[in-house]
Amino acid sequence: MRFSQSINFDDLGIFKQQLLHWASAFEVAVCLDSNLYAADKYSQYEYLVAVANCATPFDEQPNIFTNLQQLHQQTNDWLFGMISYDAKNQTETNLQSTNFDGVQMPLAYFFRPDVVVAITKNQQATIHWLDEKLTAQHIEQQITQTPIVTVPAPNIVLQNRLNKQQYINKVNQIQTHIRRQHLRS
Repeated sequence: MRFSQSINFDDLGIFKQQLLHWASAFEVAVCLDSNLYAADKYSQYEYLVAVANCATPFDEQPNIFTNLQQLHQQTNDWLFGMISYDAKNQTETNLQSTNFDGVQMPLAYFFRPDVVVAITKNQQATIHWLDEKLTAQHIEQQITQTPIVTVPAPNIVLQNRLNKQQYINKVNQIQTHIRRQHLRS
């Protein structure tokens, strides 16, 4: 059973930063921010943070979408995660790709959060949690007492997989295929 309670905060920007830093202490965390985008008539949330100390096991095979539906039916609760582009290979038989995957992400990854903090478009915050030993006041205190630490960005060096001429050759190949209408439907 999930418990819920509304909380108050003074400054949305500071509270978002506190939530982000608080979430970084968990094994799994997702932060979804609409960045005050008011034109989105389908969204009710300004900011969602979901955290867990261990992820729900999620089986990608044989079909991600069926397994995700079963997981949702079992938990009947919030699920956060991602589905990679290559998951299409399970549903679209005519769209197969074997692109280089340097990151080696799974086809899908989902978890049932221990705590969800939801801020609505009208800036009302609600904490939703699973552990009956916790209280909204305890979670709020953890969040608001989390220091906001600014860390300098690391110096990242990017390495090309193709040199400039190889890249130009690939683009020319694609243009040739398009001109010859070598496209699959």
